[in-house]
Amino acid sequence: MTDSVVELATGLRQALTDVFGTLAGLATDEQRREALKTALGDVTPGALLGRLTALGADQAGQLLPTLVTIVARAVLEAAPDWHLEIPGALRVDATHVEVLAPALPSELLFGLRVGAVPITTGVEVHGGIDLALTVPADVTKAALVVTIGGLRLRPPGDALLALLVPGGGPLFEGDVTARADARGVSFDGGGRSGVSLPLKTVPPMLKAPALYLAPRDAAIRLTLSFGASLLGLADATVEGVGAEVAVSGTGVTATPVPADGIGLRLALGPAKGAGYLKHDGDRYAGAMSLGLGVVDVKAFGVLHTSPFSLLAVLSAEFNPPVELGLAFTLNAVGGIVGVGSGGGDEAELVGRAGAGEGEWRPDGVEVVAELVAVDGDGEALH
Repeated sequence: MTDSVVELATGLRQALTDVFGTLAGLATDEQRREALKTALGDVTPGALLGRLTALGADQAGQLLPTLVTIVARAVLEAAPDWHLEIPGALRVDATHVEVLAPALPSELLFGLRVGAVPITTGVEVHGGIDLALTVPADVTKAALVVTIGGLRLRPPGDALLALLVPGGGPLFEGDVTARADARGVSFDGGGRSGVSLPLKTVPPMLKAPALYLAPRDAAIRLTLSFGASLLGLADATVEGVGAEVAVSGTGVTATPVPADGIGLRLALGPAKGAGYLKHDGDRYAGAMSLGLGVVDVKAFGVLHTSPFSLLAVLSAEFNPPVELGLAFTLNAVGGIVGVGSGGGDEAELVGRAGAGEGEWRPDGVEVVAELVAVDGDGEALH
């Protein structure tokens, strides 16, 4: 591995120059392919992707080499169409090594094209991969451009996301373009630590969608944010759902990344409100407040999506209070609602606090002071 694009270009030019003069005199494609190995290493698309982007960590950062490693492994398994070309001098593909000139030009352009590649479940490179390494006579001006065209993500969903996007997870598609020269590595739409991809394919039912790519240890994380309608009753904003992709012993694998959270906003006639659900382990937990004119409703709950279950503390405050007579008023009511199985989890959902012991505060959204354990049948255990 070299430290910079300049060193990479210098080494490739010298190595190819050393063997190029002998290529035309070799009788078969296999002989020419073997000779090229001394300059380029294995003449396969995955190996060439690694060889032509072999930059040191100080310059490349983490995102580019991790992305290339994952794509190269997927290319190895998929065996897509590909070719390497130095215009006017050399063309190589899966079966042929064609020498087009007796000597190399003073300015080289290594052009590698790899066709569409399925990466793993829910992730693919639909538009193929294009790599261009320019090696001019003044090698200090060498430049590398890598474009992964049509990187597609269909994020894994759950029962809650299915309400927002009926008929399966949405398909997002964007291009990743990395550039490297003597100054370092950059990405269109971001930097070495993360990229916001310009989207080419946007599901029509979604609002303000965005696709993000970032390194995470030896993996890359593809995550989405978008807005959608929740059953036509509320607007929802989803953040951080996607997949984490890495090379494993069995190939390239994807681990689902659940949404960081879902924001809700409701404006339906006189009913107006907002809320937020945050992903917590294998569940969502959050709160919502809803104004209905003379009644303000608040809720705090825990939602499991597989299998479905819901446990919520509700309160309703009357404004003005309801006159009951004899100087009594009904200011608020509250209760607990449970649906389905709680799965044995603890749901921190009962509030009991206030000015004196035993005074019930129905606004359980704001005061959570007791634990209620819920067994596998959804029964509350006090």
